[in-house]
Amino acid sequence: MTKSTCYRAVFGLAATGLVTCAVGLILPTAGYSSPAAAAGPAQVVILDPTTNTVESVTPLTAGEYRALQVSHGEVAATLGVHPDISIRNPCDIGDGCYYGDPPYAELGFYGSSGTYHGNWPGRSGFDTGNYSAFACWTGRCSDTWPPDTIVTFTYDVTGTAFWIS
Repeated sequence: MTKSTCYRAVFGLAATGLVTCAVGLILPTAGYSSPAAAAGPAQVVILDPTTNTVESVTPLTAGEYRALQVSHGEVAATLGVHPDISIRNPCDIGDGCYYGDPPYAELGFYGSSGTYHGNWPGRSGFDTGNYSAFACWTGRCSDTWPPDTIVTFTYDVTGTAFWIS
């Protein structure tokens, strides 16, 4: 089960307690009121890429967030050539990370503030890591999200850029 499949499965269920997936433990909670909140606790955001509409936001503990970062799989990739910021595969803890469902690789972005452009099909979402970040895909970009935010798309997109600051 991929990370985004796990999120989709977890957030499709009624939250009655702890839910375990192959990628980690998620504690669903209710009552989070600000979808694009300022920097605060770690969170998982479910986003519709067509409308850029936030479908849900679930706070995570720091331990849950780090467990999800560590558990994401590794896949080889061909990387673009626009080094405004640095890129690697797989993502390292703290990187801004553009997730890809297999067979597509996750892409880790790190370093000073900037944007990396490319053409990456099969993007299932992104993680801001230690940065404020946004991701772009064909025809649209997300809002800027604070550090420690995981954004999962409702369906896969073709990524075109990733910005960190």
